[in-house]
Parts: sequence; C-alpha cells; structure tokens
Amino acid sequence: MPETASSQGSNVLLDDLRRAVISRGTKELPDSAVENGIRGAFAQALLFSDILTVGIRGPNLELITLLRWLGRGQVEALIQDGTIRFAYAAGNFAYLTPANAQFMGAKKPGLEVMNMVGPGSQDPLSATLLALGEQAGLPERDSREIARLVAQNTIDLTEKNIFEQARDAAKSDAHSVVGETIGLSNIDDPDSGNLSSDLTHRYLGVAVAHATLLFAAHAECTEIMGSDLSDLVLQNRIAKSFQSTPRPSDRFCSIVDFETVPDLGQALSDGSISLNDILRLRNSNDGHRFRQWLFSLDTTGDTETLREYTKWLSCNIPTASSKIVRLLLHTGLAAALSVAGPLTGIIGGTALNVYEAFFRERLKGGWVPRLFVERVKNALKH
Repeated sequence: MPETASSQGSNVLLDDLRRAVISRGTKELPDSAVENGIRGAFAQALLFSDILTVGIRGPNLELITLLRWLGRGQVEALIQDGTIRFAYAAGNFAYLTPANAQFMGAKKPGLEVMNMVGPGSQDPLSATLLALGEQAGLPERDSREIARLVAQNTIDLTEKNIFEQARDAAKSDAHSVVGETIGLSNIDDPDSGNLSSDLTHRYLGVAVAHATLLFAAHAECTEIMGSDLSDLVLQNRIAKSFQSTPRPSDRFCSIVDFETVPDLGQALSDGSISLNDILRLRNSNDGHRFRQWLFSLDTTGDTETLREYTKWLSCNIPTASSKIVRLLLHTGLAAALSVAGPLTGIIGGTALNVYEAFFRERLKGGWVPRLFVERVKNALKH
C-alpha cells in the first residue's frame, strides 16, 4: 500500500474522472464536451500536482478511462513512479421511498447507504479485474498484471465507514447553508421519502460530495478536482481561516490566465497537443521545479500569486519603466491595458518590452517559473 505523504507536495483527488467513464449498462461513451473538459482538467493536474489520486467506489471504470486516454504503457509507468495512486471503498447511496423501504426491509425511508455485493466490491483487485474484463478486451494474464499493480498502489479505506459518515453528514447539512443553497432547508423532513425527483438528486449529490471529502482526507489529498457541490460542502465544513487559502490549481489557473495560455481541454480535443506532450512537460526539469515552486507559495489570492510569479521584475529596472511595471502588477495587466486613450498602446508596448527584456536578462541568473509556462505555450503552438 502506498504511503500518503502530502508533505511531499500537492496531491489532487481526481473525483471528476467518474463523469468520464463508459457506462456499464449502455456501454456508451461519455458526452464528448464533458469528457474534453475533464481531460483538460486532468492535463492541468499533471502539470501542477505531484500526485494524482483516483477514487474507486466500485468497478474501477476510472482506470479504463485513463487507459483510453494514455494507453497501457503510460498508465503503468505513472502508477509505478507514484504519480497516479488509488483510494478504494465500495459503496453508494440511495433515496428510499416508503414503499422502497418496506420492500427492502429498511427501518425507515430517506437517504441510505447501499452496500455493494458481488464481483468488484470485495477489494481493489476484484474491482479492477471486473472493469478490465468488461471493457478493456485484454488477455486475462495482462488484466491480472495491471490489477495487481493497481492493488499494490491503492489505499484501502474499507474500514473507514466513509459512506455511513457521509450519509450522516448529508442529513445534518439538510438544514445548514448547504441545504438552504440547494433548496432542502424549507422541507420539514427531507428523509420522509417523498422528495421531488430534483431535490432527491441534489440530496444524493450532497452525500456523494461528503464521501468525496472523506476520500480526499484519508488519502491526504491537498485538493479535489470535483464538482461545485463538493466545493460548497467543503466550504461549509472547513473553518473560515482555511477558505481563503487558494489551492495549487487556483494558483495555476491564475497564472495561465495571466499568460493567456490556451485552454488545454480544447487543445487536446483539436489535436494541438497530446497527453504525451503534457507528460513530457510534466517530467521536464522545469516541470518539477515549477510544481515545487507552486506548492511552496504562501499566498491568499490571485493578486498575491501573480506578484510572486512576477516579483523578479522588481529589481534593476530603469526608473521610468519601473513605474509602468508597478502599475501593471498592482492594478492588473488586463485592467491597465484596457484604459481607453492614445497612451494605452504606448504604455502597453513599453511595459511588455520591459517585461520581455528583463525576463531574458534574469534567465542568466537562474531559473524562474515563467520558463515552464513558456514551454507550455510553445508546445501549444506546434
């Protein structure tokens, strides 16, 4: 079993990967727009995070998605070098109507945990073998080799009672800020078994979000690549002092927005870049140093992140130009260049020339984070 060492760097739980799997029932591929967005977020995670954790809640269909995207060789290499890890606990949720509860012998209706039984629900090995057998089309020997590798790199959370804890937390949230946001707070008894279809879906979503947070906590993840509902639940559970701290992904996004890096999901979709290109960027020396720098930042928002990213501009700049650079850093590049008037082009051109010239000068003295971002931008041009 892998060690959970968040002190090594950032560790993101790839919760959204669940929405990019092939359905076991219909065998249909996920919606292409949804999958492109998730694949783009996965590519970003490869660039900013040291460890990517995949949650397994039943048959390991998420592994099949990774195999579709990367191929067997790359997936195995990423698991072997510790980039991709897994966390396992089988279970799900259901909302029981009074009739359902009576039929199933449940004590009462409402939100309940559905314990999984049968193949794929005993342990990480069986969960992976089932998914590979149904969807990968590999020889049995190959499937067993991959499944053993996955099992060896999985944190087994079966004994943590994740789904029971998540159910209880969701019930408590029904009358909290979360419940108010999703429309449950006005319902006297959300567990009466008589919620509308829409509210039932939202209530189940809150339970799933709590399970996601517990997966992330036990796997020592530093953040979650998940839904807005997961973020809402997280904000309600964590002290306010922690809510203002941006995640590595937030910092990464603010930097790529500042540098106008094209959307990776769209670039992957139109063939401008491949996941193999992303992996080469990740494994470069610049990639390693960038992740270390990003994780070490102690910033509380986009402005501070960008000041750290561009702070090497503050030294040894000619006086007249330094005023322009300070204006850009303190008011924002986009805001400074959007001011209407005849000076806009002159100020913008001068500042950007200083920016580029000083960047080249500083390269003589050592590494700067923009080196990696420039590598990403250049890869997207080819």
